[in-house]
Amino acid sequence: LVICMVTLLQSASPNVDARESSIVTNVPDEESAQLQYNTTITSSATAVAVSTLPDVKIPDPFDTNIANISEPFENGRDIPYFFHIPRAAGSTVKDILGRCAYVRLAWNATATMEGIKHARETQLVQSGQVDVITTQYLHEGATLFDGEQHRGRCFTLIRHPIERAVSLFHYLPIARHEPTYDPQLRYISVEMWARS
Repeated sequence: LVICMVTLLQSASPNVDARESSIVTNVPDEESAQLQYNTTITSSATAVAVSTLPDVKIPDPFDTNIANISEPFENGRDIPYFFHIPRAAGSTVKDILGRCAYVRLAWNATATMEGIKHARETQLVQSGQVDVITTQYLHEGATLFDGEQHRGRCFTLIRHPIERAVSLFHYLPIARHEPTYDPQLRYISVEMWARS
């Protein structure tokens, strides 16, 4: 969490040193609301508080079509929306949901931009034919929900970026079904691929 917050601070303010940032954490529970504290990672003379960051507006369609994480889940209105990040166990999640939990997944229908457009035109979410929407296209997939009667309840799995890149390197030379299939990767090292 601290690393994510420092990264967020760095992207919002490029002058922040990753080794020293002041991160303010608010605990929303009424009884523990007084447990506000600062965590400081020290090593440099620069410190930035979260309150100094500019206000960030959540972009459309997320501000209307995706449920806020602080709001309770509403059966019948909220539909799980899985953002599948490639090489981050997304296929495993889909297998567990589909084969073990017997959940009706929309993943072939939302695997491409054309599929998402078709799903939007045929009102896939509103039809009640699926229990979970999955896609690798986060923003476009969010347009499938109307925000009023059907909101997406977004979730994902995250993998360390270097582990994910190495996994992709080993996957691409064997995945003949993928559009990014590249048999030439069998003949180079991961270091050569990373530098290319």
